Amino acid sequence: MFAVVSFFLSFFEEKMEKKLKGFSKTIVDRILEYPGTTIGLGSGLAIEFLVLEIFRQKKMLQKKNIRFVVFKQKMRKAFKKEKIRAFFPENSMVIPELDCYLDEINVVCNIDGLENPMFIKSSAASDFPRAMMKKAKTVCFIGYGMELYKTGFSGIPIELEHNSAGFEIFKTWQDKYGGTMGLRSNINGKENRIYMEWVPPMDWRFRSEGQPDKNEQDLIDEINKTPGVVSHNLFGEPKCHFVENGEMFKMCYQGPARGFDGMVFV
Repeated sequence: MFAVVSFFLSFFEEKMEKKLKGFSKTIVDRILEYPGTTIGLGSGLAIEFLVLEIFRQKKMLQKKNIRFVVFKQKMRKAFKKEKIRAFFPENSMVIPELDCYLDEINVVCNIDGLENPMFIKSSAASDFPRAMMKKAKTVCFIGYGMELYKTGFSGIPIELEHNSAGFEIFKTWQDKYGGTMGLRSNINGKENRIYMEWVPPMDWRFRSEGQPDKNEQDLIDEINKTPGVVSHNLFGEPKCHFVENGEMFKMCYQGPARGFDGMVFV
């Protein structure tokens, strides 16, 4: 039995790998149509395959003066080794303007009554993806290991400060906002962080007396403005797009991103 399970897992992985390779080639081919652009890269297996294709086509990308912004340490080392023009921000406050930000997404929530789908990245919350998104003209999410929720939510990873404000949120969040909430393992091993996961209730749009019909931005703003919340992995801005296959990838290109004065892409 275990041999059969192992065979099917191997078959699935091989099929997924083939799909990601083809997907990545199509996206890089599309990027090459926009000389002078600056592309931000997130994290996840789908992005790792994309990076491999970037390395494969690095000569053409360099010829087209296409630059990248990456924040994962492993990716930084790889880009430096391949001598591809890239900027490595030391923190989330020094992100240049981006023509496009690409990241992996795991859950797409199509909620009735909302104009835009909402996206959840199931890995540990980080302030880098949101900072990159803010600087990007358009955001493209690539699905991997994806789930589709038509009426409700999957769990939203939320990172809290490991102090009185963070503990207060953890104790009162569920009573205040409903749904279900629990602790996650300390994924990054940071002692100054608390990781929780919140599944909003089905009626979250109608729970506030003063605002009985919330939209996707209201929910994101509610989490953002809560003291003690460091970051979260819920996204739903209009500029976010789900790229189901490489052919759907397009950038809203309006000329090269300016970046910061004096910013050096090495």
